[in-house]
Amino acid sequence: MKQELTAGIQLSSVKPYTQNEAGLRRTLLRLRAIGYKTAQLQWHALSIPAAAVADALGEAEMRAVSLQEYTHVVMADPAPYLALAEACRLEDVCVSGIPAEYMTPAGVARFAAWIAPLGERAAAMGCTLSFHPRWQELAEMEGRLVLTRLLEAAGPSLRVVLDFNHVIRAGLDGPSLLRALSGRVDFIHCKDMTDAAREHSHLVPVGAGCVDWPPILAAARGAGVRVAFAEQESWDGDAFAAMAQSRAYLTANGCRG
Repeated sequence: MKQELTAGIQLSSVKPYTQNEAGLRRTLLRLRAIGYKTAQLQWHALSIPAAAVADALGEAEMRAVSLQEYTHVVMADPAPYLALAEACRLEDVCVSGIPAEYMTPAGVARFAAWIAPLGERAAAMGCTLSFHPRWQELAEMEGRLVLTRLLEAAGPSLRVVLDFNHVIRAGLDGPSLLRALSGRVDFIHCKDMTDAAREHSHLVPVGAGCVDWPPILAAARGAGVRVAFAEQESWDGDAFAAMAQSRAYLTANGCRG
């Protein structure tokens, strides 16, 4: 049975507007007015107390299910991220990217061991630990994807958040990758672009670029994905108009609000 897919918002998309508590509150209310109810936290000011973030979400009648940050940032000081997870009752903590010093076959196994204690702390709070691969981790290393090596080393508890900007830039077929990872991906990032070539592309609202979303969304449902987060960290024009356009596309293509 296919999973129902929810259209959510990745808050990295509106980073300039979430750098103090008042801005975060205004931003969440604007996103809720657009129709978003589900969010992934990223790049709001960590100086905002975790309890205030939770209160702002409640005021806007929105729910955050996950947070994301670069792996090396979280591992340097996990405390504020775990505090956010607890205060906001998150389901997931997501780390992004393997630092360069771990990018060898043996290093990937060391990386899995490095992040394992974070996974244990998240699990103790009722959260999963997810990994967000960039295009570098979706490349081959001695004949196998770096991501494949990581998942084998980390074991079945590590989840995956797929960002289709990175998937497409890595030259991979999105639906095939989702099928290969079926049951291990709860969240995806819907990030569209004008050109699959990294040196020529810029970000656009979902459905306005070169990514073929309908087969990706269909494969996501079949693979058990629960939330498709619209994401666009740079825009031509108004960020909130871009986010509204992305949500309209996702809901027109079968995602619930």
